[in-house]
Amino acid sequence: MKQEVIKDFLNLPGIEGLALVDGRSRPFFCGVDQGLNFQQKQALAQGIQQVIETTPISYQFFQFQFSGRQVYVHKLPHNLTLVVLASDELGYQTYHQTLTLLKVELQRDGSSAIANFQMIAGQTAVSSLRQPTPRPSPTFYPTNNPNPVQSPQARVKAPAAAPNTPSSKPPASVSPTKPPPPPTNGKVPHSPPAVATVPDVSIDDFLAAINDLLHISADYLGKTMVTNYWKSSRPPLEWLGHFEINSSGHFVIADMTQMEKSKPLSQEQQQWLREWVKAFIQRCARIIRDFPKLVIHGELDSQQKKLLFTQT
Repeated sequence: MKQEVIKDFLNLPGIEGLALVDGRSRPFFCGVDQGLNFQQKQALAQGIQQVIETTPISYQFFQFQFSGRQVYVHKLPHNLTLVVLASDELGYQTYHQTLTLLKVELQRDGSSAIANFQMIAGQTAVSSLRQPTPRPSPTFYPTNNPNPVQSPQARVKAPAAAPNTPSSKPPASVSPTKPPPPPTNGKVPHSPPAVATVPDVSIDDFLAAINDLLHISADYLGKTMVTNYWKSSRPPLEWLGHFEINSSGHFVIADMTQMEKSKPLSQEQQQWLREWVKAFIQRCARIIRDFPKLVIHGELDSQQKKLLFTQT
């Protein structure tokens, strides 16, 4: 087990402690002793065990709140469970990247993971407990606005515009222009209205974008959970039943002729798909609070966003 991987994880801003549970021995707590009293630690251990025992085996990740903290529960092979306590300062994207490396190290050590981790973690101080990181002003992401809106405390007033002052130079002479002649027929001429052209969107375009979203989501929640969420969040529309997830975890089109596939999607069909995507994102956000921000504002490119989300 690499010490630098453990150190990098424990020193992430917002990490307040963690626990390792293997179902046989008592949980190993690191950093939690400094942040929780004995009763809180016992209650946390019981809560973790209850979550593990009462949830389906296919669920590999859970999140809940405890004593004002976020608790992330990750199931690992060898009957090992990693529990992370974090504050709101934790950046989930950085956390996810560092967590991936830590999980590799824990799985590599197998049954001796707790003993090895305990030895290394004992030599590494949890920086967020030793020296709290100042809390940044929260940033809120409205559903229909991709630009972050800061809290009122974080807003900085714009400097007042300078008053208009008379110029020291005389204004340049301006040649008067003659008004246009009145129309001969008594009607006011006007330009023809511009016709907005909406590019055709094929079902294959949407299929590629929705598969990218599926795979990105699986990196955070696991393939099984993401598949279940897609199925459970689908609106009750017969046409959407053509979109199925196969055994490889990919969206495919079923029971549709080649001629139907080649037709551009109607505006109504595009809206149905976007409503499905919206419901799926909201369902995932019940597990990972920052999921919309992570996926919509971080992982997807501009073309995918145009296809998958309602434009305002």
